[in-house]
Amino acid sequence: MRIQTAEALGSRKETFLQLKVEGINECAELLVLVMAPDDGTVVGRFTLPREMAISSCACAIQNMWLAARAENLGLGWVSFFDPRTVANLLGCPAGAEPLAILCLGPVQDFPPAPLMSLAGWRQGKTLEDVSYIDRYGDEPSPSCPVLTRLTRKNQANSLCWRISLHLLPRKTA
Repeated sequence: MRIQTAEALGSRKETFLQLKVEGINECAELLVLVMAPDDGTVVGRFTLPREMAISSCACAIQNMWLAARAENLGLGWVSFFDPRTVANLLGCPAGAEPLAILCLGPVQDFPPAPLMSLAGWRQGKTLEDVSYIDRYGDEPSPSCPVLTRLTRKNQANSLCWRISLHLLPRKTA
């Protein structure tokens, strides 16, 4: 899958192939997160069941990532695999979906920034650049104290979309 991904990137193929992705061969533990088949649970997943199940899996991985870092361990998320092949190898039941292969183990050091940023693949953005109030793409509200505090303290590497509920009309009884 890595070569197929590289081929699809055209002019960025060589840069992509130079990125470190050999963690799967070097890690102490290899974990596969498999989203279980739907068991009919609807609480919290009624309107968007698949999306909420995937989000729950992603949150579990994020928690593992934070716990690993706190223990001075590295965790890498491998995304170059064919889910059907992995499901067959693991003997997963129908409806189960492998979502992530995770490489866990000790590392020599932690880079000062995400590897994709260090490699020049993609640069992070400030929280202010990726946060919107009320509508996607709208400018953040300068009067939003939470956003102001977060912007001063943090940088975001992915989209963080915040809808300010205090600006929405409230229902009256």
